Amino acid sequence: MERSSRLRKYLRKDYTQSVDFPVEIVGRDGRVRRYSYDESVRLYQRRIRSAIARLDDQELVDAEVRHCGLRIEQLRRSLLEHHPVPRGQGRVYGTLLGAEIVDFLTRHAFEGLDLGTLQLVSTSDAGDVLWVGGPERACMVYAYRLDTPLAHAAFAEQRLLLQSVGSASAPAESGDGVERLWGVQETPELGILLAGSGPWDGRVIESEEEDAASEPSDGPAEAVAMRALREGNIAEALRHLEDGMESAPLQPALALAAAAVALLDHQAERARFAAVFGVKHAPPGVARSLLSALLAVAQFRLRDPGGALASVSADPGTPLANAVYTLLMLHRFRPAALFRMAPLPGPGARAANWVRAWGMRWVGGSLLASASALSAAVAVAALSPWSAGILIGLAVFIPIAVTVRLATVSGQILRAEQEPGLLLGMELLGK
Repeated sequence: MERSSRLRKYLRKDYTQSVDFPVEIVGRDGRVRRYSYDESVRLYQRRIRSAIARLDDQELVDAEVRHCGLRIEQLRRSLLEHHPVPRGQGRVYGTLLGAEIVDFLTRHAFEGLDLGTLQLVSTSDAGDVLWVGGPERACMVYAYRLDTPLAHAAFAEQRLLLQSVGSASAPAESGDGVERLWGVQETPELGILLAGSGPWDGRVIESEEEDAASEPSDGPAEAVAMRALREGNIAEALRHLEDGMESAPLQPALALAAAAVALLDHQAERARFAAVFGVKHAPPGVARSLLSALLAVAQFRLRDPGGALASVSADPGTPLANAVYTLLMLHRFRPAALFRMAPLPGPGARAANWVRAWGMRWVGGSLLASASALSAAVAVAALSPWSAGILIGLAVFIPIAVTVRLATVSGQILRAEQEPGLLLGMELLGK
């Protein structure tokens, strides 16, 4: 039933409307986030690449890929509606080249330039060369559709040629009239090189090689992500971890960290994807159990408590999994689960021990209060039957009230609305 409903939702999508940037996109957690053109296109491209890992049904995978492709085309058309369409020798640039080049230039200090003056000066099977600007700011834009080996080879050759001359921040060895590389953008579909002669008078754009020297982004994804986290840049950390997952799917630590960071950022859908991705590739063991626990937390936040319980029950064995399982059982008004929980060391132990101590304190207090009320009822039964009846009712009411309280707070902990909600994921980052 759910599958049919999702397929019908895809069919009802409207791709004809124009959108403004930043565009608002609603996640599965119900939160609305704003994305620039570049961020929104990359988001849908990631969804295309990850569809087969996120969805189990091939028909749903096909529908998701088609939907994301049409959304990308809609975004590109919308961007070009707000800018003049580049033309050259009677040829109109389509939504791929036109939108990507316009966005690339406007993001790199060309906001004041009339992009309608772009002129095609030469073409080949591999790419297009554009002349941009006038006498005071002249540069070349090399654009390559990376859909053939010829195009990839031509792009790499031209990039190496421009890089061998110098960079935007380095002096040219052969004089100011020599063309050198100013900026690079490479996606799975398109490669763009921005080059020119003389000093760059816009915002400095460093090549990938220079970026690697100034910011060691070529290090392990988890190390780069931790540096971003220390700087308070959660979005950048999550992006590096997700990129690392795609390039190294057999490293469950990357998926584990991505799921934890996504939960920290309250992005349950991205956490769910990272955890599902990790569970599919991780062998049985500690990492898989931890991933299943984080998957359960993400599913709970996406209003799927049944799926959450099934996920964490599939891979028990770690303190974190026990903690999440117990919280889910408490949320279902089953406090007896606390008595099956033993304190254990390991990743997630601090959160697990907190849950156990907190729950046992409430249950123990309620049992003691209930027993005291029953003892008092027995003591006064002969003197005051009404008082005895009230005390018996109180003895019954206290455990019920405590069970409801445990269920409410357990849900708040799983949603990170109350401590130690963040510990359920964040303490894993130190492991």
